[in-house]
Amino acid sequence: MTISARVFEDGSADGTASFAQNGFKISDDWGTLGFASDESGDAFATALDITDDEGYNTTATISARKPSDEWIDAAEVSYLSPAVSGFQFSVGMADGAAGDTTMGGAQFATSAGDATVTLKYAFQSTGKATSSSDSISITSLGAVVAMGGATLTVAQQGYEQGSTSDFEASGAAIAYTVSDALTVEMFTGETENNGTTDASFKFKETGYGVTYTITPGLSLSLTNNTWDQDGTTDEDGKNTAVALDLSF
Repeated sequence: MTISARVFEDGSADGTASFAQNGFKISDDWGTLGFASDESGDAFATALDITDDEGYNTTATISARKPSDEWIDAAEVSYLSPAVSGFQFSVGMADGAAGDTTMGGAQFATSAGDATVTLKYAFQSTGKATSSSDSISITSLGAVVAMGGATLTVAQQGYEQGSTSDFEASGAAIAYTVSDALTVEMFTGETENNGTTDASFKFKETGYGVTYTITPGLSLSLTNNTWDQDGTTDEDGKNTAVALDLSF
């Protein structure tokens, strides 16, 4: 049996420090129990933002339902099964202001010729905050195909809360390893709302990135993002980031 814990301290904008992440997990042949920041309840949700340092340099309000993000919330406590013949699943739960939340998912990985194919599914169900409000249902579907130096990811997200919110998102991402030192990445996606609130809402985004490994543990990345949001709040823009990342 293995027990591990971690704490991550993050300084806030006003100079004070806060423990933004903390958690622990217990692992054995039967799987892994995760708590707080070491949870795995959303382990099989699929995100498309594979670039290193994507950002949104805007002061206006833009949607939290970006197509590049995975929309499943983190759990407070979770169970992650061991992988058996390519199949693995997780389940978690959390207390929240909008009622108790249950989340989970599964994936199946297999080989097809020279390619590795991984199919992923995740879900979330959040109860009603009050007797007059609606429950929330979120789903995430994804497929990852890796062959040679290329990895293609396609994903579809859904968020439904009564008749007011019915967000649907889809997109794709591709990463290609040019050499041991150089990787290029790209993603694109679009979100629409078919609900009655802000029915004209649409969010499109695209990201490009290049990562160069200077030496093991030290890399330089260049990331460019563009986005366009239509609806009650119209917003568009672009962001370019250069980052030097050190790990040890």
